[in-house]
Amino acid sequence: MVGKANVIELARLNKLIEEFKVAKNVILTGFVPDLELNYHYQLADVFVMPSKAEGFGLVFIEAAAHGCSVIGGNADGSRDALLNGELGMLIDPTSQAEIETAILTALQKGKQDDIQKKCMEKFVYEVYKKKVAELLKPAMTDKT
Repeated sequence: MVGKANVIELARLNKLIEEFKVAKNVILTGFVPDLELNYHYQLADVFVMPSKAEGFGLVFIEAAAHGCSVIGGNADGSRDALLNGELGMLIDPTSQAEIETAILTALQKGKQDDIQKKCMEKFVYEVYKKKVAELLKPAMTDKT
């Protein structure tokens, strides 16, 4: 698990790790500088963030761009970042059964080269510039 957590969340995570006896399978990295983040994505097989209140969720796109199978919630901005399921699985973030099934499914699939390619086609800078220009075109036409 990559990222900083407050003291309460860290204690909760450590309790769960102990309770489910998965300490040998879980690494809590804490904060990771941007320069090192790519390495963590490359090591990962699955990126899981079943959020209920995510905005757009750039981390989903980062994970998909690295070929990770991605699992996100279906109740927030995760849907937009995951292109309504094209770039990853959308699950009910309140359903433990759906989360478990999605993780097991993703682990069986392994790295997703097709997801990585699709992500790059949809979110590279040149595509972004073109979309912004298309959005601004009507506004520019109205002013002339």
